[in-house]
Amino acid sequence: MRRRSASSSWRRGRSGSPSTSGCPRSGRAGGRASSSIRIRPLFRSRRRCRASPLRSCSRRRQVWRGRVHCALVLPLALVGNLSLDLIDGGPPRTGGAPFHCARALRLLGTRATIVARCAPRDAATFRRGFARLGLPATIVPGTATTTFSFSYEGDRRLMQVERVGDVWSRADVEAVPPGGWVHAGPLLRGDFPAGTLAALARGRRLSLDGQGLTRVRATGSLRLERDPDPELLRHVTVLKLADEEAEALVGGLDPEALAALGPPEVLVTFGSRGSLVIAGGQAERVRAHYVSEDPTGSGDAFSIAYLAARASGHVPVAAARRATALVGQMLTGRSR
Repeated sequence: MRRRSASSSWRRGRSGSPSTSGCPRSGRAGGRASSSIRIRPLFRSRRRCRASPLRSCSRRRQVWRGRVHCALVLPLALVGNLSLDLIDGGPPRTGGAPFHCARALRLLGTRATIVARCAPRDAATFRRGFARLGLPATIVPGTATTTFSFSYEGDRRLMQVERVGDVWSRADVEAVPPGGWVHAGPLLRGDFPAGTLAALARGRRLSLDGQGLTRVRATGSLRLERDPDPELLRHVTVLKLADEEAEALVGGLDPEALAALGPPEVLVTFGSRGSLVIAGGQAERVRAHYVSEDPTGSGDAFSIAYLAARASGHVPVAAARRATALVGQMLTGRSR
């Protein structure tokens, strides 16, 4: 794994010894903040933007520190394999980043180009799901639909890989429009090889889900491994990790170690419990109200909501706050 030194760019407290009061600690992936990094406490940034969309164009008005300017709302796209999720022996449910991101986009009232992949026999079912959300998708035919099964032992979720989907090639992503932000949502390691990610990043800002770095590409019990191909992160602007993926990659939640992975913006999500934002030499915890619901799909929703906010001009922490609120809204709606 390619690493780079991050210590010189991180802000310290006045005394020279950093504060770590905001460091998250998850039951699944415990970790401590580095002793050489300042973790900023949660607060309302003075940089927050109040904006209203304009009717006739994709620009919007922003007020920032007393100055008015127009920010271009850049186009959004998302790419990934769809999945069939078998939960406790029940009927298959639609899963995968394209679908969960589409649910979030509907709540946001935001449009995006969606390019998804599945076996031809499942395509009609998935198309109907996207149509119900009001977000048509381009379905790239594959040889198989990734399939997972879930079971529960008390509060513990057990996940099995029943079927492995297809690998995306450079030609497969030609349907993604140029410019803007694009989110690649792999389900397993190898869904998006380094060359395909490089093609997606050409002329765009690329976001990548950490599942494509850690989840072993094999049937059977889902396993996480470290030491992915360092070329996978070479062109990534935003890396989104679940807490257990951060544990697998760097052994915990140390912000310096996570920053050293390379992407300028690293996000760690904790289901309904908020997120950690590492960007611009700072790490900040964004908290959320806990919702006792199955968080499946919340990471995908967070990713696309974060990109939508970044595409409209919000800074990373403000974008994470908006994304965290969106995830809470989705999970609360699921519990009703």
